Amino acid sequence: MGSGGYPSRASQRMHKNLAARARPTRTFGGLLTFTALLFLSCGVYLVSRPLIDPVAAHEAGMLAGAFAIALASILLFYLAKSAIPRRQEQGEPRPERMARVEEQATRTKSLALERCR
Repeated sequence: MGSGGYPSRASQRMHKNLAARARPTRTFGGLLTFTALLFLSCGVYLVSRPLIDPVAAHEAGMLAGAFAIALASILLFYLAKSAIPRRQEQGEPRPERMARVEEQATRTKSLALERCR
């Protein structure tokens, strides 16, 4: 109980154990971000070398740089995508929720019309 007879906010919150809160992005997000930035910087370096000195350039360096940039973009996309919460996990599926909301709205309108009469 809090200081006024009201339950404290901490006791109202549902507590999840660590296994339920653990997600790959939450666990390895820092390492994944560092790796993605490392791949991106190495890829930019490898791609820019042939542009600076085209005579001494090799196509293997250009291909490796393009692969590193592609890999970094995939890792960054995975980080951004998994940071957005999924709607399906937060409650009932969306079509059922929308049907329930529409049903409540029609009930409220009919009650309001009955009170006005």
